[in-house]
Amino acid sequence: SYFAARNKADYLLTLQRNFRSHPLLVAAVNRLFAGARPFAFPDEIMPYQPVEAARTAENGALFQGDKALDPLLYCHLPAPEGEEGKRWSSGRAAEHIQDFVVREIGRLLGGETPVQIRKEGVDRLLQPRDIAILVRSNKHAAAYQRALMHQGIPAVVASRQSVFATAECADILRLLQAIHEPGDLRLQKAAMTCSWFGLNGRQLQEIWLDEEAFDRWHLRFQSYAQLWQEQGFMTMMSTLLRQEQVFTHLAGQELAERRISNISHLLELIQEATANDDLGPIQTLQWLQAIRTSGETAEEFELRLESDEEAVQVVTMHSAKGLEYPVVFCPSLWYRRNVGKTEKDLVIFHDEDKNLRVDLGSAEFARRRQEAEQDELSEELRLLYVAVTRAKLRCYIIWADVKGVMNIEDSFFSALGLRLFPEGLVEQNEQVGRLQTMAEDEGVAWQMIEPEDAAVQPVKTGADAVPLNCRQTSQRSLQTIWQMSSYSALASQSRHEEEGIGEGTERPVPLAPSGGKLIAAAGLPAGAHFGNAVHDLLETEAFQALAVGADISERLEALKRCYGLQMDNGQMNLLLQNAVCSPLQPEKVAGRSFNLAKLDPRRQLKEMPFYFHLGRTTTRRINEILAPDPAVLPLSHREMQGYLTGFVDLVCEHEGLFYIIDYKTNNLGERQADYVPASLLEAMRLHNYGLQYWLYTLMLHRYLGNSLPDYEYDRHFGGIMYLFVRGMNPAIPGSGVFHARPDAERLRELDCCLGGEI
Repeated sequence: SYFAARNKADYLLTLQRNFRSHPLLVAAVNRLFAGARPFAFPDEIMPYQPVEAARTAENGALFQGDKALDPLLYCHLPAPEGEEGKRWSSGRAAEHIQDFVVREIGRLLGGETPVQIRKEGVDRLLQPRDIAILVRSNKHAAAYQRALMHQGIPAVVASRQSVFATAECADILRLLQAIHEPGDLRLQKAAMTCSWFGLNGRQLQEIWLDEEAFDRWHLRFQSYAQLWQEQGFMTMMSTLLRQEQVFTHLAGQELAERRISNISHLLELIQEATANDDLGPIQTLQWLQAIRTSGETAEEFELRLESDEEAVQVVTMHSAKGLEYPVVFCPSLWYRRNVGKTEKDLVIFHDEDKNLRVDLGSAEFARRRQEAEQDELSEELRLLYVAVTRAKLRCYIIWADVKGVMNIEDSFFSALGLRLFPEGLVEQNEQVGRLQTMAEDEGVAWQMIEPEDAAVQPVKTGADAVPLNCRQTSQRSLQTIWQMSSYSALASQSRHEEEGIGEGTERPVPLAPSGGKLIAAAGLPAGAHFGNAVHDLLETEAFQALAVGADISERLEALKRCYGLQMDNGQMNLLLQNAVCSPLQPEKVAGRSFNLAKLDPRRQLKEMPFYFHLGRTTTRRINEILAPDPAVLPLSHREMQGYLTGFVDLVCEHEGLFYIIDYKTNNLGERQADYVPASLLEAMRLHNYGLQYWLYTLMLHRYLGNSLPDYEYDRHFGGIMYLFVRGMNPAIPGSGVFHARPDAERLRELDCCLGGEI
């Protein structure tokens, strides 16, 4: 609509003067956006025009003591400590940056030398309300709010999220269901667990086991049900809030203002609906359930600020348009999500007349996907401009060298990255040099983000302000280290596991030259559904039948319908045939090599389930034991006890040796050279499959020790094999196969660590 109007306009008017920001900040932003663009933006609203400052430093500036603070500060997150040459994952970088932002806000507000705003010769202390953090999403906003509140820094979130999508709405719905059906004791118990009543786990258990005490609660719920029927919703809820001291209980809990504000807002909306449409209890419940599940949005449904006094403002960048704040933090301009990058089925684009269109796979699909990416990048550039122009006196721009993975772009291809480093990826020392050069301009500074060695000082926002602390409601945690765990649950604790990685989807940086022979599976789908189909066929069909090309078309068509797959049956048959016919070990050990088709059906177990006991242990000890294995990623801290469970794709015996075999459909590339050992090791580590095979090996080791009278690990265990089936080729023994045999001594250490006998 804008472009259509602009093209028909007789005049294009721009605002040449900035009446918001410090003149040195205006000049710094001009320099950031000046120069040749690294990409063409065909839909850019208009080329960037340098802006003049309408204000002077006398109209406002930040001072710390007698020193004026630079209006623009570039903050650089250094490379991960102790990991020379490594780059950040987006998740880890965001965590470190959040810690820095909270520390810096604490320093600004509670440091030894107060930071002041000086305007026309008059000073006043910088207050929390003078500071804004511009984030990407409501989820990030909530995380920053929690982090600030934990340090005694008041913070509010300005969000367009619907109040019906909050936890408080779920609490109200659960409570109303219990009140509407007071005879259903299951619903009543569920409602009593709500934080509104301030009951911890021990107190709930005591009430539920004490028949007289539970009867008293039951009578209270019955009285609320009667009050709802006779006097209406708001009378009932007002009585409940007062008699149960709900706001008193909530006041001692985390983010109390936010929760109380949401409850008050929801009660207003529900009361308005019941009054307008004369809703009874059952109709009110139906209305609330429907509006909660529909995701309906309206301006009156948007979250209200719980308080806008003396609080840091946490705002999404999209919501910040038109707003201004004395101090602004931009912690995520290095981040860019590019959903269309890997899209193969559908792309949304604008045609030559700027009309919105969808391409479902035409001959122009690739070009239109590229154009859609250009549109998205152009919007990112505009968002960058919005973010850095919200500040009046100081703007913090934070840079981090973050590697791309899946739909998360490399930080050098973010809007900020393309402004700072138009030539693309550069080494750390060059990044530092570039930022230091920019800091040579007047009003611009640069600093390296220091390690988290300084605690944030709690901030007092007034003479009588009292920090809001969480009340300890119980001396006993409802959390327990006892659990039924699995490899997947443990792998999710991997410190360096990247966001969004899933089997069958990633394409690591090639470790072999491009070109060469195509794999047989070239062009077959990727993703979890394809992986499930391959696993189903290898589980249900005899290996010998697959080797001779048996007709599995009926089964294959059923799986295609089940998983929504489109693929050539002949190519799928070839993939399976290669998987069962390829020698599993290279020629140098051909004397002991075999393929799946040669296995005795009586000496194999497909999809073998297992459970084994876990003694009390920690992931720290597991990390120490498995540290030498390059296929294993360390796990974040966690205590464990209970049972480990899972399924092994195949356990088999061949010539007196037992093997563990796992099928993988990961797409490492379309060339045979993409499945060399180095590429397989990289994929193993990326998904922490190394941890999986140590656990599976320990399971089989324990099982064989209990079932074979003369069992010896060194004599009976042949190792583990991960079959990356896309890269398997009968003409190349060992192709696409990762083979390992865990060290016996370390396996014994792991066994002891996880509760086995010494």
